[in-house]
Amino acid sequence: MENLAELWTTRSGDENEEFLIPNLHNLNVQNCPKLKFLPYPPRSMIWFLENIDEIIPEGGFGKLSSSALPFDMVINNCNFSPDNWDRLHHFPTIESLQVESCNGLRALPEVIRCFTSLKRLVLVSLKELESLPKWLGCLISLQRVLIKDCPKLTSLPESMKNLTALKELSLQGCKGWEILPEWIRLLTSLQIFEIINCPNLTSLPESMKGLSSLTKLYIKECQGLAVLPECLGQLITLQKLSIHHCPNLTSLPQSVQNLTVLKELYIWGCPILVERCQGEDAGLISQIPKVTLHL
Repeated sequence: MENLAELWTTRSGDENEEFLIPNLHNLNVQNCPKLKFLPYPPRSMIWFLENIDEIIPEGGFGKLSSSALPFDMVINNCNFSPDNWDRLHHFPTIESLQVESCNGLRALPEVIRCFTSLKRLVLVSLKELESLPKWLGCLISLQRVLIKDCPKLTSLPESMKNLTALKELSLQGCKGWEILPEWIRLLTSLQIFEIINCPNLTSLPESMKGLSSLTKLYIKECQGLAVLPECLGQLITLQKLSIHHCPNLTSLPQSVQNLTVLKELYIWGCPILVERCQGEDAGLISQIPKVTLHL
């Protein structure tokens, strides 16, 4: 609705009433560049904002009462000014935040620090994002972090080692990534680790052996990866290992036979590795209940 300018959230649009929809669960606003909520935006549990420049007034929600507390927000292709980003401090209860395709965003907005209950952070297609802040390690409630298609991002801040509640870490399309940090071993609650489409990544750190809770490891489209570390065999909780389209991988480490709880092994698009697993290294994986090998 390109010309919609006002949407009343009380009967009269004034501040002396309660919200019309006090139990709103889902608010989805897309391609409404002129839209202003009067007198304040509704409180909603889930927010999806796409291709808008402003939605939160400086006064936030004012003093209007509502039983809904925001906990999930997606901001997609929104060109917020620094002042508009700062207004997100009106959402201190957010638990899940996704920021996608926001042009010109070189650093994460400082306001995200106030989301002390944040459990899930997703950063997608932030083409200008150059680094992640040190304060990211202060968000100790984080359980899931997904970073996808952020080509200028080449490292993780060391402060992330403090995210002891982190259960899932996914790095996708980070084409500037060459190495992973040694401190990654300190993520002792990590259960799922995905490394996808990182073509310049040349090796995995030996310190990965410290991931004592890891159950699933996905390695996909890492063309620069030529060898897997022997420490792989020390991931004694690993139940699923998936290796896709890593053509320079030629063998599995001998230690893979130590993975006694490994239930599933998938190898696709790695011709030399597949042939070796079907031949001379077949004994290394014979104890795994489900093995899928595909050229």
